[in-house]
Amino acid sequence: MLGAVDRALAIAERRISLVERCHPTNYIAEQRRLLEAWRTGTHCAPHWQYAPRPDLADVQVTLEAVVAHLSPATRGAKGPPAVWADLYLARAAELLVEASLVRAIGTRAFAASAGLRFRVGDASTARRARELAGRWIRERPPAAEPRTRSDSESEPRSLVNTLRRAVGARRLPVRVEVRRDMAAVAAAAEDVVFVRSGLELRERDVERIVVHEIDGHVVPRLAARRATIGLLTVGTARSEDEEGRALALEGRTGGFDALRRGELGRRHLAALSVRDGATWSETTQLLCDSGASEEQAVAIASRCHRGGGLAREIVYLTSLVRYQDAMAVGVPLERWMARGRIGISAARQLHDEGVLPQMLSSPEAA
Repeated sequence: MLGAVDRALAIAERRISLVERCHPTNYIAEQRRLLEAWRTGTHCAPHWQYAPRPDLADVQVTLEAVVAHLSPATRGAKGPPAVWADLYLARAAELLVEASLVRAIGTRAFAASAGLRFRVGDASTARRARELAGRWIRERPPAAEPRTRSDSESEPRSLVNTLRRAVGARRLPVRVEVRRDMAAVAAAAEDVVFVRSGLELRERDVERIVVHEIDGHVVPRLAARRATIGLLTVGTARSEDEEGRALALEGRTGGFDALRRGELGRRHLAALSVRDGATWSETTQLLCDSGASEEQAVAIASRCHRGGGLAREIVYLTSLVRYQDAMAVGVPLERWMARGRIGISAARQLHDEGVLPQMLSSPEAA
């Protein structure tokens, strides 16, 4: 019934690829230049370069047709149940926003539009996330610990080797690859986990990153392939809520300490500054004033301002707050979000409709 819609959304998401397209092609070199300039007191603006923007006109036409097909006014009696039609409709509308953002990458209009896609949530969630960020920034970081290179092939405790052991031990059909030009330390994609080269990490950092990427991102994606509903693969609206769950999983490790919490708090404040219209230099100065090193300030500001102000980092603490709220009132988010790319609101909607997580598994997955 929804197979054609599943295929259309999957193709649209791959073509749009918003986060990947927001990554500057000169990210590492430009960040190095910005850091050197900042250290000499020259607060210059970034000169990011981006890959040519694709023509997504056909994608937009397809998504608009999906929206029209699933809208309440045009649903037929033989269509999908209302709860699923609503969820598919919300994701199609969200992808339309992402397509419009791709067209605006690198322009002045981008940041304002990105705020419509990656939101802080309601007033209560926004306030509590900001308070959490402020509290974490004020924590005293632990003493320095021995570190190992993220991409060291010879060091058994390196991130790349630890990830490979975890993947092998659980027989997961994914590979681990090293990449140089990344903003994140690690990132999960389809069939692969990327590790940024050249970083010095504590052993406890390695532990939490493995949990974040494998349990927070890889396992739900693999589970979605066995589901009876294709939306779990392409993701519901706000499926980036998985970052909040991943942080909750991190919280069970020793790596979720004051150093990590301080980083998350600063990333949140930086993202808020982007939403408030701050320039890259203003965000960097804000981070330095909060106690960040010059290197950390430049890195976080660059990450939040990529694309022209994506500021996706705003979802981490807001989704953690919403995740904890839902768990506190008995919504089985852990069981839902382990089965695919499911946003918190979507999981709560399905829960309220009496849909159980195990209903979505195919017979082969039993």
